[in-house]
Amino acid sequence: MTRWDDLKLKLIERDGSTCSICGKTLLMDLRLLRIEHIKPVSRGGKSDLDNLRIVCPECNFYVTDLREYEFVDYLVCLLRMNSTFSEVQQEISLGYGQAAYAKRIDIFAQEIKNNNWSEVYIECKSQRGFSLRRIEDMLTQLKTYHTLIEGKRLALAFPGTLPKKTIEAIEAQGIEVWDIPFLSQRFENEIPYVEHPVFQPILLAALAKKQQSPEEILIQKLRNCQPGKEDWSKYQKIIGEILERLFCPPLSTPISERSDAEQVNRRDYILTNYAESGFWHFLRTTYQADYIVVDAKNYKNDVGKKEALQIANYLKPHGAGLFGIIFCRDSIDNGCECTLREQWTIHRKLIIVVSDRDVEQMLLNKSSNGPPEEIIKQKIEDFRLSM
Repeated sequence: MTRWDDLKLKLIERDGSTCSICGKTLLMDLRLLRIEHIKPVSRGGKSDLDNLRIVCPECNFYVTDLREYEFVDYLVCLLRMNSTFSEVQQEISLGYGQAAYAKRIDIFAQEIKNNNWSEVYIECKSQRGFSLRRIEDMLTQLKTYHTLIEGKRLALAFPGTLPKKTIEAIEAQGIEVWDIPFLSQRFENEIPYVEHPVFQPILLAALAKKQQSPEEILIQKLRNCQPGKEDWSKYQKIIGEILERLFCPPLSTPISERSDAEQVNRRDYILTNYAESGFWHFLRTTYQADYIVVDAKNYKNDVGKKEALQIANYLKPHGAGLFGIIFCRDSIDNGCECTLREQWTIHRKLIIVVSDRDVEQMLLNKSSNGPPEEIIKQKIEDFRLSM
């Protein structure tokens, strides 16, 4: 057993078997677990137990892309410059004894509201957007925090924007959402004076924004399109517009209603993938995604096994490749889920499902100059790690 494996076991014994960032229950396979420094080594952090925590592979991947502590530091600067906040502190332990190590929250502050000081605990994430499964994992984590702060205010802060329904679901749990619209309005006077190469431009752009963006217009068009047979062609056209807005370039303009040589299998859209770098290049080389095959299902009910097989039949290693996306209004049934798993396990055909809420998240990412493919990446990771 290596030194790092021994550290992982000690951290699990101390903190439990959940990811300290997203709150997801971890598989007890030491090879899949990652150790994260709470205070980075580059900033003087040490590799001892007090400065280490266990995280899942996907959270470990994301914090190395844009590290969470950068966003925490940036938000702390905004809070300390704002006269309505005081007693701003970082890395606050929740609970007592050994359990306190496992439950740390990023920021604590007091805010003057209605002439009274109100305590607020702020959990920060560096991602610009989240898949539905990531939201569920975070809510599980935040609910645990709620039980430890005895009715005090709890906020989720991140440098992005969420779909309206997702925000409502989080706020229904008594959790405040400090997203880009909130932060840009709340710290309007401080943002011009707190520099950061990523976060400041995002917030300044939100401050300058006066008209609806093309992405917001597409979100409204999607919401106005009713599920069902009557609007199937309208929905398909909207999905084509959304695909082009989100991913072209680097992908080519969507080719609509393309069938195979036998005229048996027809798909709604095909996007050619010639990307030579980045996420789409990774997708092409790893999942044989020379073409992105898309089906749009404007169903009132859940998408089923039949629809999964339809797109799977079009995917061929010598043809369009082995990667596809089903766009649907809400969700899939158990038969569809089992079929998707079988197609991946047996035939290496990777098909992910994207709902209206996922589409809105991708468009919101794009609108705030974030990567819309982040949600595709999360969906793939959620699918692979659930196998």
